[in-house]
Amino acid sequence: MAITVEAEKAAREALFPPYPLKTGEDDDIITYRNYLSLQGKIEKVEVARMTRAQVPILDMSIKCGSRLYEIALWRDEALTELYNGDIVEITHLKATTTPGGKRKSVSSNYTTVKSSGRHVTQSVYATILAGKDSRERI
Repeated sequence: MAITVEAEKAAREALFPPYPLKTGEDDDIITYRNYLSLQGKIEKVEVARMTRAQVPILDMSIKCGSRLYEIALWRDEALTELYNGDIVEITHLKATTTPGGKRKSVSSNYTTVKSSGRHVTQSVYATILAGKDSRERI
């Protein structure tokens, strides 16, 4: 019996429901002992890299409230198509501190990434329209 990827993700979410979303305004979110879920706007997405064991990792920064959080997505979640400006909800993150003392959240086996699409600012929209107008005149 073949199980679809969607069915597997739905089963994981039923067994391991997401923790309440953190706004980014919480005092010290990095000391949170359980999994955490963040919702915010992607400020920076790096190019995915591979470990020696051929495991993909995607480093990114998302803005939650007034704070910027560094996140590393591993394995399948690192292959999610994400762009700067996307509004995302990332569940089941583990808060860690790197050997250099930098705070970072990393994905777990239960992490899911939901993107509600591109967040296009008014200035970007105006630039797109200006480009369209100049092409029409040619």
